[in-house]
Amino acid sequence: MKKNLLFGGLFFFLSVNIQAQDCQELFISEYLEGFSNNKALEIYNPTDNWVDLSNYFIVRFSNGNASPTIQSAQQLRGSIGPKSVQVGVLDKRDPLGTGQNAPVWDDLAIKADEWYSPVYDENNTYYWNGNDAVALFKGKIPAGTPLAMPVSNLSGVVMIDLFGKIGENPGEPNQGGGWTYDGTPAGAGGVVVSADHFLVRKPSVKKGDNVNPVANFVVSQSWDTLSFLTVVLDEFGDTVLNQSGQPAKRMNVDNLGIHICDCGDATGLSEEVIEGPSFSVYPNPVVNGEINFATTDKVTRIVIYDALGKEVKSLSQVKSFMSINIDVKSGLYFITAYGQRGLRQTQKFIVK
Repeated sequence: MKKNLLFGGLFFFLSVNIQAQDCQELFISEYLEGFSNNKALEIYNPTDNWVDLSNYFIVRFSNGNASPTIQSAQQLRGSIGPKSVQVGVLDKRDPLGTGQNAPVWDDLAIKADEWYSPVYDENNTYYWNGNDAVALFKGKIPAGTPLAMPVSNLSGVVMIDLFGKIGENPGEPNQGGGWTYDGTPAGAGGVVVSADHFLVRKPSVKKGDNVNPVANFVVSQSWDTLSFLTVVLDEFGDTVLNQSGQPAKRMNVDNLGIHICDCGDATGLSEEVIEGPSFSVYPNPVVNGEINFATTDKVTRIVIYDALGKEVKSLSQVKSFMSINIDVKSGLYFITAYGQRGLRQTQKFIVK
């Protein structure tokens, strides 16, 4: 009986939400539940204004729990530019970590704008496992709020987006459960996509879902699904083989960090501000182990990655023109320039 009261109380709390207008409020644009600790959430700003993320927080409804506590709520940090995103990743960066502290893969670490929930016993928000509803709330969690206090006791906050169905546990994915592509229960043959997948919000979605599904949560209604892994391609578009002669694979992070939405482009802002610093690199291909970098914009950091997403060089002292020595094998590489407010731009180059 007590559980039912909490369940109903939380839904009364959520029912005060006012439906947002198209392109006027943040929403979740990409959800990742991957192998081990590879968990991430991308938040999209469809407006033409900068948004302070300290006014928003994420809540995880673990295993069908309808009344989570503050321990499952994570206040966000930073800001998001117009028509831009923030990628928040589970904070597991210790290369020697194992089990619950195993590090996220390099492919995902590259995409992280912010890191959240490093210690499970202090905050377990970003530890979803494919059967946990995840919601975006607008509002603040007051400093010093007891971890055991129910989220429903907070005042002045509203849910503005929801992934999954609150109050429902579709089953543990490691036992074949989870939310499915078309809403058909996993036990009845539905294809589970809430685990070991990237889910990307369809471009036609212009606002979040702040109403809990009455029937089944149907992923395909507003989400496109992408496999966790994808094959590695060389600079010519051919599949790279591993040492066993099988197609090499990497994490499918290509859609993470940018979102396409029918809300359109930001108005009144230059392309530079939206996309990050512009720059040029040459020669391309690189033939003597040295590449030139030139920019007229403010660049705070340069990072070079190989085709598998592994960082091979990082520079924090960046000049408007500089030559960069790169002692690497032949192949395809990426160079990312980071500008103000964390905006970035990436280009690819080839090393002969």
